[in-house]
Amino acid sequence: MAAKKKKEDAKEEVVFEDVAEATNGALEKAKKALKACEKERKEYLDGWKRAKADALNEKKRQKEVLERERSIALQGCVMTILPMIDSIRAALSQASDTAAAQSGVKQIHTQCLRSFSDLGVTLIDTVGEPFDPLRHQSVGEQEVADKKKSGTVTEVMRAGATVGDTVIRPAMVSVGVCAKDVDK
Repeated sequence: MAAKKKKEDAKEEVVFEDVAEATNGALEKAKKALKACEKERKEYLDGWKRAKADALNEKKRQKEVLERERSIALQGCVMTILPMIDSIRAALSQASDTAAAQSGVKQIHTQCLRSFSDLGVTLIDTVGEPFDPLRHQSVGEQEVADKKKSGTVTEVMRAGATVGDTVIRPAMVSVGVCAKDVDK
C-alpha cells in the first residue's frame, strides 16, 4: 500500500505542477491583457484631453474673432456719427442767439455722448493734457507763458474717439509752445 500511496502522491504532484503551469500561463495572459487595456485607456484619455483642449482653444479663438469683428463694426458706426457730433459742437458755439435753440442742441449733444458711452466709445477731448501723437493730431501751436504748459494740448478743434484701447480718430489740437522756446 505504501507503493500505491507513493504513486498517487507522484500523480498529484504532476497534476499540481500542470495546474500551476496552466495558472501561471493564464496569469501572464491576464497581465498582458491588463497592460494592453491600460495602454489603450491612456491613449483614449490622452486623445480626449487633446480634443477637450482643442475645443476650449477654438471657443476662445471664436470669442476673440467675434470681439474683433464687433470692434470693427462699432468703429465704422462711430465714424459715421462723429461728423454729427462735430456739427452739434459747431452749432452750440454759434447758437448763442437763442437760449431755447442752444438748450435743444445741448440735449442732443448729451444724448449722443451717452450713446457713445453705452457703446464703449470715449471722446478724446483733452485740453491741458500732454500732447500724445497716438491720440492727437497737431494742427497748430499756441504761445503759452508757463513753461510747464509747453507741449500740452491748449485747444481741441475736433474731438477724436477711441473704442476700447483703439484710437479710431485722433483729436485735432493746438499744442502749447513756451514763448521762450519760440524765440530760440
